[in-house]
Amino acid sequence: MAIRLDNLNFAPRIGFAFDVFGDGKTSLRGGYGIAYDSSLFGIYEQNIFQNPPFVNSPTVSNTSFDNPGAVSANVSYSAQVIRATSPKFRTPYNQQFSLDLQRQLPGGALLDVAYVGSVQTHLLGLVDINQAPIGAFAAANPGTTVTTSTVSQINPYRPYKGFSAINSVQPIFSGNYNSLQASARKEWKHSSLVAANYTWSHALTNAGADRTGAPQISTNPSAEYGPAAADRRHMFNFNAVYALPFFYEQHGIVGRLLGGWEVSGLGYFNTGLPLNVTTSGLDPAGVGVVFGSSVSSGRPDRIADPNQGNANTPIHNRLHWFNINALTAVPSGQIRGGNAQRAIVEGPGWWRVDTGLFKNIRFTERVRMQVRGEAFNLFNHTNPDTISTASLISASGYSSTAGNITGYRDKRILQLGAKVIF
Repeated sequence: MAIRLDNLNFAPRIGFAFDVFGDGKTSLRGGYGIAYDSSLFGIYEQNIFQNPPFVNSPTVSNTSFDNPGAVSANVSYSAQVIRATSPKFRTPYNQQFSLDLQRQLPGGALLDVAYVGSVQTHLLGLVDINQAPIGAFAAANPGTTVTTSTVSQINPYRPYKGFSAINSVQPIFSGNYNSLQASARKEWKHSSLVAANYTWSHALTNAGADRTGAPQISTNPSAEYGPAAADRRHMFNFNAVYALPFFYEQHGIVGRLLGGWEVSGLGYFNTGLPLNVTTSGLDPAGVGVVFGSSVSSGRPDRIADPNQGNANTPIHNRLHWFNINALTAVPSGQIRGGNAQRAIVEGPGWWRVDTGLFKNIRFTERVRMQVRGEAFNLFNHTNPDTISTASLISASGYSSTAGNITGYRDKRILQLGAKVIF
């Protein structure tokens, strides 16, 4: 089969900068450019070596060299799972654009406000291209449900006979990103400064990742459109360094003892990342999402907003980060995938404040020492990290850990150090 290659990947760049009032204090900048991605060759190499004949492993037990045919070999004749790469390859590319207004304020402060956006095309992702058509198995086997134990029965209805799941890398996905970015900075003498930045952004895509995750229904990748895995809506950060002014030059013994002190602070305040909710052992569409080696997985039905609790179902606690009762299995008898959007749950945000106290000691003009004490997560704030969303619902109901917080970020960490600079 001939493979199509992209040979005309045109990547222009254009930008401008304009001194708005002609006084060198207000600048308007903008730009547009296209950047192409280089796909990881290991993806294709790994695809080859996961396929026959490389993965055939026949076993011959309890035999001898003089008569190896005395026993039968253990060879599996079940439908094989293989990996594939689309022959209609297109190079992924990203269109980036921005418009930025920067203003120098009285006192030397700097303010920057910008719109930054991008559009991604031909993103790589995985697709199980050998899913059975929706309803084909149910039409031929009325009343029979596809489960983990009966999934092999759909093999005759798959497009490529003789194989089970065929997980293929496809350059068919897309995404976009839009953001408002603002920052401010003020500097003083002795390298003291304070700076802060805020970003409101929204990233949307129909892609999971280039090697994990896939559309629930392979023939309908547009239904996967939703928040990207890295979609963090609000981010605010600040940092400050202040050199105490007294005895800064460290003249004499008193200056060396009492001068040279610095304090610093950093703060991070972020909303959470979206989380994907999946089911286990449920395949109402009869396409094969319960087959363990398929990159596709089933999703539940959404009957309410899982990010909204009530008096009977409080959320954002250790056992229920989100409202699991807002998600349920597809009703019995309905031949379709779950209607819950990908990345439907809002993950936990986090915040942390770090601080440091430094003592700079000058021995000579060229030799000095810095002794430092630092605290990470100064207030020891509890930040949830991982939430149980995989295999949320099975044929027997909710999993025992559904919606639980299963991991946390670092606690407070204290650190002491010293270094000599010469």
